[in-house]
Amino acid sequence: MKRVSVVGNAGSRKSRLARRIAAVLEVPYVELDVIHHRPNWEPIDPDEFAATITALAAEDAWVIDGNYRTVVVDGPVWRRADHCLAPPGERLGRSVPIAPESAIRAA
Repeated sequence: MKRVSVVGNAGSRKSRLARRIAAVLEVPYVELDVIHHRPNWEPIDPDEFAATITALAAEDAWVIDGNYRTVVVDGPVWRRADHCLAPPGERLGRSVPIAPESAIRAA
């Protein structure tokens, strides 16, 4: 498990779970909200956001926390992820190996 996507509803403690997994695996932790939101909650340019996440997802190991469909489900995160996790009580709630057919079932 070298590339993990952590998804879940707001307040579901997905960031806490993602940080802990990254620490245990000793891999970089990426919080998509921090990249997406500029000062005063201004959103990043969508093309810049996609390019930034594409570059991060190309790395060999990471834990990425966030639900931005364009870069997670439809973008590079789930294409590169080994596993997708959600905090207990969320819809996934367990490790789901990512392959095109399983990503559709897990979504």
